[in-house]
Amino acid sequence: MHATLFKVAYRSRDWGGSLSLPYLDITGPATAIYEDIYTGELYLVDVDDENRSGIGDAVVSLDRTIWQNLRNRQKLSLGAAIKLPTGNEEKNLSSGESDISFFAKGHIRQEKMLFSGQMGYQIMGDTEFTDYNNRLFVAAGLFHMIDRHWGIGGGIRFKQASLDDRDDQLSINTFVSHRLSKPWRLGFRINWGLSDAVADYSLGLQLSYTRR
Repeated sequence: MHATLFKVAYRSRDWGGSLSLPYLDITGPATAIYEDIYTGELYLVDVDDENRSGIGDAVVSLDRTIWQNLRNRQKLSLGAAIKLPTGNEEKNLSSGESDISFFAKGHIRQEKMLFSGQMGYQIMGDTEFTDYNNRLFVAAGLFHMIDRHWGIGGGIRFKQASLDDRDDQLSINTFVSHRLSKPWRLGFRINWGLSDAVADYSLGLQLSYTRR
């Protein structure tokens, strides 16, 4: 599975928000819903080597800074995100239900280095056929500011499995950030999955606006 993520973000001194929309390209086993044409009964069937692609589920996120130390460049924020079922259910690109996440995130800056971390809890939306597990997730990152316009970094992310018979999600990423004319910044990210529950690789493009 491969994914390309498009993200638009806004940041002020106290508030932050973003909208993410993925494009998915999946090749391999899938679980599809079929209807018996004689009885009308719905049942799940495993489909091997199915190819499907399209827009996945959008995610809207909002957070607020609750504490910051400008002198030491430290910040702590609380926020929430909701996954909207915008993906195509017939192609198995969406569960058709909304999920909501609550999280805390923070960062510490030392000269040109920025250390960041995030911890949260996701409440999964169950379907008619599947009872998903709610799950914890954590992430950590390191970012180096090369100069006033360019920066590079990397990170690691872990999320518990949504079903008992699935693997936990584990991935690493690297990213490059370039400041355009104030207050715009463009970022590019590559993500590699380290477990079967994550896309083999995904690309991300982010356009952000920061208001001081």
